[in-house]
Amino acid sequence: MTSLHSFLASYIRSEIDSTTSAGISIASLGGGMSPEDGQEQTNMSYTQTEIVGLGKHFLRLVDEAKATLEKGGLRTDEMKVVVSSKLEKAVDLNARQETKKRELSDLTAELNAANDDLYRTTSGLLDACIGVSGKGSRTAKNFQRIRSRIRMPGDQSGELGQVEPVKPVPEPMK
Repeated sequence: MTSLHSFLASYIRSEIDSTTSAGISIASLGGGMSPEDGQEQTNMSYTQTEIVGLGKHFLRLVDEAKATLEKGGLRTDEMKVVVSSKLEKAVDLNARQETKKRELSDLTAELNAANDDLYRTTSGLLDACIGVSGKGSRTAKNFQRIRSRIRMPGDQSGELGQVEPVKPVPEPMK
């Protein structure tokens, strides 16, 4: 067996052993922090589709080259079990994620509609309250401040009656 074959056999055996004993793999397909040495990996360019394709093609090629691989000391049946299990998990989680994305998109549309409905209703009722209170009255001004405070920076939790009017900025002398 060449040193490359020896390395691959050792690596795959450790992958199988770590997966079957701990229930998780310690090997990384690409990117992120390497659990083995804590070093940053910089090759995070694989898409979910590419990774699933990698797993499927790997399983097909292991079947085609089974005799050669086993002659070289690899346990192909165990390799297939590990990769198949991880492939199934990745595909299932991706399907769940896509479902959640659709649900979230639908929920976002519902939320936007509810916010729009709340704003329009409240704004219309504010206008009615201002009109009934008399536009220049203190009560009307308090109602007007509600709408103007929506976008004001800082803490807007003070009582409406305690809001201080904005003081004009003096013009600079010429």
